[in-house]
Amino acid sequence: AFVSSTYFNIGVGTSIWNYNLNDNYRSALSPADFSHTTGTSNVLQLGIEKRSSQLISFRANISYEEVSFQSGHNSNIVYRPADENSNQENNFGLDMATPLGGVNTNIAVRRNQSNTADQESLTIDLHNQHNYKNVDLSLSILQHLYDNGRFNFNTEIGLGLNHMFDIKNNLTTVDISNSAYSIASIDASSTQADLNKTRAHMVLGINTGISTSDNVVINFSYLFKNDLSPIFSSGDFGTTLSRHQFVVSAKTRF
Repeated sequence: AFVSSTYFNIGVGTSIWNYNLNDNYRSALSPADFSHTTGTSNVLQLGIEKRSSQLISFRANISYEEVSFQSGHNSNIVYRPADENSNQENNFGLDMATPLGGVNTNIAVRRNQSNTADQESLTIDLHNQHNYKNVDLSLSILQHLYDNGRFNFNTEIGLGLNHMFDIKNNLTTVDISNSAYSIASIDASSTQADLNKTRAHMVLGINTGISTSDNVVINFSYLFKNDLSPIFSSGDFGTTLSRHQFVVSAKTRF
C-alpha cells in the first residue's frame, strides 16, 4: 500500500539568465553597437517535498543566487576646452543603456596639453559589469511518470516569485576614439529607475531521482523559469527575463 512521505532537500547548481529586449528597445540601441551577455549564477536551494500519492508530489523551494553579466555600447560627446575645469577636463553625465534600464554614468575626459582644437567630437566605448543577488520562492507540482523504487522520472510545473537586491554596476572598460584625450575618472550609479525588482514567474521542468538508500534520494533537475512581467519597462522599451536552471540535490525522508 502507498505510504505518504515528506522529504527535505538541499541542492546546488547553476543558472543561465536570458535578458530579452523588446523590438523597440533593441532597435533604439542598435546604432550605438549595443551588446550584452547572458547572466550566470551559482544556485543554493532548500526545499520541502510532500509525496501525496503514487503519481503526485508537492514541492516548495527557496533558492539564492548571485548573478553577473556584462553590457556595453558607444556614446558620442563633444569636448569643449571652454568648459574645462582646472585640470583640463570636461565632465560628462551619460545615461548608459543596459538590459535592466539606464545607468547614470559620470565620466571626466582630459585633454592633452598639445591639443588646441576649439572643440572635438569623440566616441566613447563603455562596458559595464552588472551584479545582483536574487531570492526565488516557488511552489510546484511533480507528476511521477516512472518510479520503480530505485529510479524515478518526473515532470514539474509551478509558480514562483523572484526578488532581486544589492544591485551593483561597475564600468570595467572605457575607451576613447582620439588619443589626444584620455579618461580621467569614471563612476556608475547603482540606482536604476523603472526596474521591477519583484516579479512572478512560471516554472516548467523535468527531474530524475536515484535512491541511494531507503531514506535518501539524489535528484538531477532542469527547470525553465519565465517571468510573467518585464524586469525593466519604460514607455515603449522593455526587457523580459527567462532562466535555465540546473540543480543537483539530495533529499532525505523525515
